[in-house]
Amino acid sequence: MVRFSVSQDGIWAMNKAIESHNHKLIRPDEKHLLRPSRSISDENASVLKSMSEVWIRTIDAFTYLFDEVGGVGNLWFTKRDAYNYIQKERRAKIETRDTNSLIKLFKEWTIDDNMFVWVVQTDEDDCLLNFFWLCDSVEEFERKWTESISEGNLQSHQWLNDLNKIREKWSTAFNKDCFNIGILSTQRSESTNHVCHGYSKPTSTINECFLGLENVMRT
Repeated sequence: MVRFSVSQDGIWAMNKAIESHNHKLIRPDEKHLLRPSRSISDENASVLKSMSEVWIRTIDAFTYLFDEVGGVGNLWFTKRDAYNYIQKERRAKIETRDTNSLIKLFKEWTIDDNMFVWVVQTDEDDCLLNFFWLCDSVEEFERKWTESISEGNLQSHQWLNDLNKIREKWSTAFNKDCFNIGILSTQRSESTNHVCHGYSKPTSTINECFLGLENVMRT
């Protein structure tokens, strides 16, 4: 290991040298992978960001890029650099505008669906304190259920009757006091985790989390 310092006049001086820590010099074809030389070009950054926004895993985006350039040795950054870049981009989104983006989205949805109701409570810095939303009511559920049973002549259907008896456990219309993002209590947790893993991450914004889980429910 060798440690250098550079003076204000641009003069280099060796401060420390430990021979036992020395190692072979890197090959010329690998020098671009040294930390001072590594960088993610604007083009590659754009690809990583675009693929991340459509829930493609970072490792898959990285694999796509090194396939495009003929091997990982032709990229000027490592897999860890790609992960760090994506994490930095995601953290940058977790700001006060995250709440405002969700409010804007819900205002647009209210125009299309007058049954869609939401309430957001924020502090003086626009940081989210409480959030509630609903898109149906108990009355609407009961009316739609009765209509469906009547139209299908299913009054004696045992499974549907049993399902209706526990409707408070699976219908979001009966659980408006809890923010559940549409995840029902009867769903098995491991299945929910498996499905939602690709749509929501610890660094996802509230808006990304909501839109991702909405896609899960629609599909």
